[in-house]
Amino acid sequence: MLVEKYETENHPLEPAKPLQVLQHLMEERGMDEADLLNILGLKEGDQEAILFFKVIVISMQNKLKF
Repeated sequence: MLVEKYETENHPLEPAKPLQVLQHLMEERGMDEADLLNILGLKEGDQEAILFFKVIVISMQNKLKF
């Protein structure tokens, strides 16, 4: 499509980091951290699981060189 070609050439987008995508999707859906924990089957007290999840996201960013 002509518009897509123009935008790609003149206004290229940087790849989004996985954490940025997750935050954007949560904002778009009006979700907060408690909602995400609920979806993942975690409770606020599950600090080890939450930390593990954050480590996974950060390592994805590093491997994908974002």
